[in-house]
Amino acid sequence: MALLDFNSLAENPRRLAGVTFLAAFLLFFWSTLFADLMWEEAREGLPVRFMLAGDSLLLPKVHSGQIRTKPPLFHWSASVLAKLTGGVNEITLRLPSVLAGAATVALTALLGSALFSPIAGLVSAGILATSWQFAYLGTHARVDMLFAFFILLGFYCVWKVWQAEDDAGCLKAGTLAGVSFGCAVLTKGPLGLLYPLLALALYQFWTRPGRIPYTRLAGIPLFMGLLWAIGAAVEGGETFRNMVYQETVARVFGDTPAALHEEPFYYYLPKLFVDFSPWSVFLPLALWTGWRSHRNDNRWRYPFVLFTSLFVMLSLFPGKRGDYLLPVYPMIALLIGVYCSDYLTGRKTLSSGIIFPAWLAAVSALGFGIALIALSTGLLKISSALFFLSTSDQTLVQSIFATRLSLPLLWMAVVMMIAYAAAISVAVHKRKPVLISAFLLLWAFSIIAIANGPLAGWAGEYKSPRKFAAKVKSEVGTKTLVISGRVFSDLLYYADLPVREKSLAEAGQHLLKHPDHFLLLRDRYKEGLFSQFPELKVKLQSHHPHDRNYFLITGQ
Repeated sequence: MALLDFNSLAENPRRLAGVTFLAAFLLFFWSTLFADLMWEEAREGLPVRFMLAGDSLLLPKVHSGQIRTKPPLFHWSASVLAKLTGGVNEITLRLPSVLAGAATVALTALLGSALFSPIAGLVSAGILATSWQFAYLGTHARVDMLFAFFILLGFYCVWKVWQAEDDAGCLKAGTLAGVSFGCAVLTKGPLGLLYPLLALALYQFWTRPGRIPYTRLAGIPLFMGLLWAIGAAVEGGETFRNMVYQETVARVFGDTPAALHEEPFYYYLPKLFVDFSPWSVFLPLALWTGWRSHRNDNRWRYPFVLFTSLFVMLSLFPGKRGDYLLPVYPMIALLIGVYCSDYLTGRKTLSSGIIFPAWLAAVSALGFGIALIALSTGLLKISSALFFLSTSDQTLVQSIFATRLSLPLLWMAVVMMIAYAAAISVAVHKRKPVLISAFLLLWAFSIIAIANGPLAGWAGEYKSPRKFAAKVKSEVGTKTLVISGRVFSDLLYYADLPVREKSLAEAGQHLLKHPDHFLLLRDRYKEGLFSQFPELKVKLQSHHPHDRNYFLITGQ
């Protein structure tokens, strides 16, 4: 306990929030400096460009004929940051996620401190910041992290409602909770209201915690959401209304074409184990011991209900993605954090509940080091070590090994992994829970900093369409560019050209009438186009090491 002054943190919540925010911000911001935008990020970057160019602020647009399927709060945030920093680029587009991710980590520390103890809050914040998927989404220009922040802020304010000493404090906290859920609605849609209301209703039914200001929690988000939706509907007309239907009613009931990412009901069980690694190994133990020891404690019930309600609700929907669970990651971190804090504070003696996951981490670090030795010496082939990856991903890894990873870098990684394995093993052998936790956090922090930093940058050089986009922009110039089929938004972002979207037949006819115009097409549609219009010609072709090859086609 001498390593950290937890009493000082308890007396100064701002210091607790500040320390955790700064550490998470540095980890997430570091990762924004390396890779080009992925296509999921570029589809949020394109609307920002349109907004800054004077287009609609109510309707985020991927291009002039396609509305983005999410409300505009993320794009407003990125637009403000771009204005303040001088333009749209990879960093300004990712800053909303970086700031929201760091703020979510800090809020987790504050909520953990309020519910349990400062050490539980601090450990929970460290676990959250170094969980794999949370750290990944904290470095990418996507709406998910901003959504998770507003959801957590709302839940934190609801807890403050119950702790308020007077009506004025209750009114202030309840109003802020309603505004937070309203911002969640403006970030990702109706789930920003439906999930909090369901979770809080279940918690109230189980615990009777006190009055919940449902009027403000529901009324404020509904007002904010409807105010935007009415303006967007007037401006967007039938296109906007159809998009809303597809993204709400059709998605919930599994009607095509909105039933994207359809997965079985149990999908989130293995997905959560992978995405919340390495800390997911603690989750079954944390839930089991927490249920046995704390199920009658309303403080423990709060993150438990908030976690399980969304987990079950999303499992019932046909469309599933691991990103959808991001709002409950802070709750998972809190459940694991309070479990670990019992050992750190001496309330429980070390047992297999801590020792086994620590040994597993040490063995994983050692195994990773041994694998790197085998790969660097040629004893193990990449295709054999990464048999579970697709052929294109194996090719990508082989390219990185051949061109980027020199022997000194590989051996530095080997030494680091073996050092972590040794440090964790010594801490376990000496039964020092603070050292075990510190080394585990440092190990996870290092892995994420490397994977989301230099490795992501090197991988991005092979995945990014930036070079081909520059050739397209130079070739097209001021002439008309048509797209057909699915053209990924990262190519459109880096080409930075106005486009018209047409069906394949319409695009072919257009080039025959305007032979000096251009068509951008993915390889999967090329054969169908040339079978109908054999007179067309390929002007440029990308040579992507993965499966997204494009052709720039003209009529002359």
